[in-house]
Formats: sequence, C-alpha cells, structure tokens
Amino acid sequence: MPDFKAAAREMYMRGWLTIPLVFDPNGYPKKPFTYGWTSLENDWETIGALPWEQAKGLGIVLGKKSHGLAVLDVDDEGLAKAMLDGAGGTAGGRSVSTVRNRAHFYVYERAQSASSVITAQWQGQTIKIELKATGTQVAAPPTPGYQLVGRAEVITVPSLDVYLRELTALTDGLTIAQTPAGTTNSGYPRPWRTAVPQEERNNSAYIEAHYLRGAGMPLDMALEIMEARFRLHYEQGEMEWREIERTVKSAYAKPFKESDVTRRGIEIDR
Repeated sequence: MPDFKAAAREMYMRGWLTIPLVFDPNGYPKKPFTYGWTSLENDWETIGALPWEQAKGLGIVLGKKSHGLAVLDVDDEGLAKAMLDGAGGTAGGRSVSTVRNRAHFYVYERAQSASSVITAQWQGQTIKIELKATGTQVAAPPTPGYQLVGRAEVITVPSLDVYLRELTALTDGLTIAQTPAGTTNSGYPRPWRTAVPQEERNNSAYIEAHYLRGAGMPLDMALEIMEARFRLHYEQGEMEWREIERTVKSAYAKPFKESDVTRRGIEIDR
C-alpha cells in the first residue's frame, strides 16, 4: 500500500489540502473518510492527524482551500483516452488517468467556479463532463488505479469553462453545451430549485443560506428551512444533514457583505 501520509505531506508543500479515502459501495477508493472533510483547514497539523493508516486512497480537496485548484473530470473511457493522448498532451499541464480509465485535468483558476456538470457530444455519444471545484474532491495518485499522464506543472487558466473550451477545440468531433444547466450567469447554481443534484449540494446550500441571511432570516429559522430543503429537494447519496448544516452555519458566520451574495449570481430582495 502506498505511503499516503508522505504523499499528503508532499501535496501540502504544493499548497493542496488532502484527505484519506476509503472504498465506496462499488469497491473503488474514492469515498472521503468522514462527512466532515469539507470543514477541514489546510494546515499540516490538521492534515497529519487524519487517519492515514486506514486510508485506501488519497483525495485532493478542490477550490479555495487548495489555492484555486480545480479539475475537469471526463466520464467516458474513449473520450478520456482521446483527450489524454491528444488534447491533454498538447495543452500541457497535469492530467491523471483514473481507476475506471477516465481522465482528470488539473488547473488553477483565476476566478473560482462553482462545481457543475455539462453534457458533451462525441462520436454519436452523450457524455458527462464534470467541472469540479469548491465543495468537491478527487481521488489522486498514489491512490491505486490513478496514474499521472501529464506530469508538467499545473497551469493557470481564467476558469474551468474557458479551459474546457480550449480542450474541446483540440479534440476532433467534441462539442459541448454553452452553459451548464441550472446555473446563474456567474456559473453558480440557481437557488430554490426543486431538484438539487449531488455535485451541487454544498454550493447550492451556501448560496441559499446567503439568500436567507440577506432577507434577514435568523440562523435557527434558516436551519429549519434548509433541513426541509435537504430532505425534500436535495439528492441524498451519502451526504448527511450535518454537512449541509455546517455549510449554512459557515455562510452565516462570515461578516455579511451584499457582494458575498451578488457575486454568486443572486439578487437580494429589498
């Protein structure tokens, strides 16, 4: 088994927050060891104290806590190979082949994106591509089954969306949607949707909490509303209410500025 703690230390020196992973229900080393991983701070005292001796893999926490690190996750074996062999090599940077022969492309974003999912068309197939940023994590080498392909330093791009379009232009026959469904013009999920997908739960909860706060809603009432939202309208998966609760409290804990909300594509009712 790899020395995950040593790898975590190396990635910490790069500025990345890492967490131990355990097996998911399908037997892949992709699941965070605890529901509380989104609340961890990027300091070695915290990271080094995590249960690395129990780890089956290593995950990198994306977004602000890892200095703007983000990942394009291509969820198709054929397209992943085409992009790793062709466009990925041409575009340079850091890329990874995953345990299921998919592909991850790593970048630093100048402007932080929300995590989202788009559909792409390639060789007559409809393929999912995830734009993974704040609120998400990815399994990474030395996790078994994950291998570095592009070994150059991580490149800096304006945003994940811009980078995806650059890779699309380098991949024959690949076309993508112009805007991920269910997002605001700023790229963040719209509040108050009747169905919130798994990959957008934390960002949606954060935005909706700020919306409630902007309307003057007390924290205890906001938690009641958001718990009902979570039970009725959020895709459950392996997430528990307590993780959304921490997200709501985090939004309420920040000194309130209207720009915290409006820059996420939300208009405050006055």
